[in-house]
Amino acid sequence: MTAPRILLTNDDGIEAPGIERLAHALRGLGEIVVIAPARNHSGAGSALTVGKPIRLEPWPDGPDGEKRFAVHGTPADTMNLALRLPDVPKPLLVVSGINNGWNVGQNVRHSGTVGAAFEAASVGVPALAVSVDFAGPQEWSGAEAYTRRVAEKAIRMAAAGQRFLLNLNVPARKPDEIRGLKIVCHGTSGYVEGFMEQLEEGGVSAYGLSGGFRVADPHDGFDGRAVSEGWASLCPLMLDWTDHALREELESEEDW
Repeated sequence: MTAPRILLTNDDGIEAPGIERLAHALRGLGEIVVIAPARNHSGAGSALTVGKPIRLEPWPDGPDGEKRFAVHGTPADTMNLALRLPDVPKPLLVVSGINNGWNVGQNVRHSGTVGAAFEAASVGVPALAVSVDFAGPQEWSGAEAYTRRVAEKAIRMAAAGQRFLLNLNVPARKPDEIRGLKIVCHGTSGYVEGFMEQLEEGGVSAYGLSGGFRVADPHDGFDGRAVSEGWASLCPLMLDWTDHALREELESEEDW
């Protein structure tokens, strides 16, 4: 039986520790190929490069000989290119991460980690985005354990023909310190964004993004609340952004 091909990517860049941890977590589950941005593109969402070519750079192989490539573009560029290269077989599963910082609630729409997974899912390739938050010590073992656990299930789902986009967020704790896995809804928590003024030379005002994580969900059935209370959260996301109830209401109006 042919081993499933698993394509790994991220938004923190190919040299980020999270993608090494991701590869380590998934080794043995299939044939791993890494195609990631050449540099950090956190917050890029689904942004694309327009008007200039995107350079693909071969990268040194991983510890188990997995092929690696760096793309000089955004996470969405990376995934679009990876899934359209004529000599690269289509993967069974795309896994994006492990991101340094939770991608829950309001921040999902900004996330390059989720953006890369979204691009894969939009062309029919099952995808999983994974994030961990390092407000304290950098403890990776819980994220690795839960990533492997979810990926094993995702591989079985993909092999059965199911299409999906999953968003996994894990506390920065050891596996036995995590309360378990919750299947959750997309909530309204997220990183509160503000700007801090910094005067540059000549008195020109510049503004740096600042802020902290805010829990706004009513209970742990939502992603932000669950991870803040020590659960690993798994949220199935949809590609369809249509407000169907409002669409029907608008369709019923006669004075258009």
